[in-house]
Amino acid sequence: MDIEREKAKILVVDDQDLNLRLIEAILAPMGYAVFLARDGLESLEMTKRISPDLILLDVMMPKLNGFEVTRKLKTEEETRGIPIVIVTSLNDVEDRVRALEYGADDFLSKPVEATELRARVKSLLKVKAYNDHLKQYQKSLEKEVAVKTVKLKEALEQVREASLDTIFCLSRAAECKDEETGNHI
Repeated sequence: MDIEREKAKILVVDDQDLNLRLIEAILAPMGYAVFLARDGLESLEMTKRISPDLILLDVMMPKLNGFEVTRKLKTEEETRGIPIVIVTSLNDVEDRVRALEYGADDFLSKPVEATELRARVKSLLKVKAYNDHLKQYQKSLEKEVAVKTVKLKEALEQVREASLDTIFCLSRAAECKDEETGNHI
């Protein structure tokens, strides 16, 4: 799946409507499908429903904060590969480190600068497209290996049967040539 050529789905999660609309106004003209969630629980539900290609996630939200949402998404197999950018007004190094420890892929400070946001989104979508391609390639290789393994097992069984047939025929020939030797075989 080439996300650059298809309409990428971006989930923006923030409890402030102004922030949601600002990011939507920056990304929608670039051709992305932008989905909005207003808290951590809603973001988890939407992630399962729409399977976004990228998540822009605030930290300080009601119900479930951005760190916990990131941790939950990164521990589940089906959502682990979705890039998450923490977008927050928290600027301490400890907060950045914590976000990365929870599994965030990038970190942007509020107020968001439009050019930086566009560049980071584009970059992370390329990385996701590459990772998705690798996963698909791995699945096709695994499928091909499984088919070849079955064929190899079948061929091995045929060789085993042919070997036993050959031994049986040689034994019969020995019996016909020399009855005394044949009785010992």
